[in-house]
Amino acid sequence: MREWFNAPVNRRLKNLLWCLAWGMVILTTLAIKPADVLTAPFFPVGLLGFLRGGEPTAMVAWMLGFPIVFGWLIYILISAAMFRAGRNGTFILIYIVLCALLAVNVVGCHRTLEAASHIH
Repeated sequence: MREWFNAPVNRRLKNLLWCLAWGMVILTTLAIKPADVLTAPFFPVGLLGFLRGGEPTAMVAWMLGFPIVFGWLIYILISAAMFRAGRNGTFILIYIVLCALLAVNVVGCHRTLEAASHIH
């Protein structure tokens, strides 16, 4: 196990897994509500929307531009760290964090958009 953990990670595998993670976000969003794909630029707002009672905060952040500035920066930094990882173990740990954040974000986006749809 230690040998695998310390072995160099395959660059092609990095690219494939990164694309797979983001592809699953798109497919999951399409399965839940296809029209939500149009809100992709604001996707990171879901990180706030996931929190208990976070939908109002996420909507305010959406209006203030949070997703464009801070939210995407999180994903850029995690992706950069993932692609810079030289060993399997480091890569997998960062990839798990990426996948967990993406999953939380999808749920948070759904909650936020659902809450926003009830505003009249």
